[in-house]
Amino acid sequence: MWLSLLLPLAFAATAAAQVRKGAFEISPFAGYIFGGDYLENDGPDFGRDVEADDAASYGLRLGYNVTRHFGLELQVSRTDSELLRDESDDRFGEGFGDSLGDLTLDYGLASFVWHIGSGRVAPYLTLGGGVTKIEAEAGNGSGDVEDEFRLTGSIGLGAKAYITKAIGLRFEGRGYGTSLPRDGVVGSCNPSFDSCSDTSRDWLINGEVSGGLVLAF
Repeated sequence: MWLSLLLPLAFAATAAAQVRKGAFEISPFAGYIFGGDYLENDGPDFGRDVEADDAASYGLRLGYNVTRHFGLELQVSRTDSELLRDESDDRFGEGFGDSLGDLTLDYGLASFVWHIGSGRVAPYLTLGGGVTKIEAEAGNGSGDVEDEFRLTGSIGLGAKAYITKAIGLRFEGRGYGTSLPRDGVVGSCNPSFDSCSDTSRDWLINGEVSGGLVLAF
């Protein structure tokens, strides 16, 4: 008797576990971001090649499903990384320390989301842009390099797996492209990190894999 009552309820809960038009979704997540080339200087002014280290990332995404196949989303996230000497840069010898300082990336993005499917498991494509706050601190104790707000583009592929109408899991692979400054603030620097040029690389390209929850209401 109890089984006959519970089965319809379980079926109804499973049927509702899908992308829903008009639903708001909150998606906390954690992941791992793969660093890229940050600065490059091939000139004779004691510049150095610098790259961003791989590091953990975490953040929050807020979404709204305009239809079952199209949605809008906001993202805020942070990555606490390091500035490393590029392994290919041997101008200072093998004894030169790898870590050159700390690097913090705070992303603020707005994206479009296209759900390729709308069932219980829904793959999706996301495309958007926004700004990234870049905060770099030299490792020689000279203090913080001035914060920079830079334009960022983002594209990603992922999937949402709904367990119930209100709860699901989310997995995603995403790429970021952030324009780097050319104003001499965080360009290529001399060994003391107290004098910088403006010959930095144009873009910081990062890749990220992440997982988290989907809370829909």
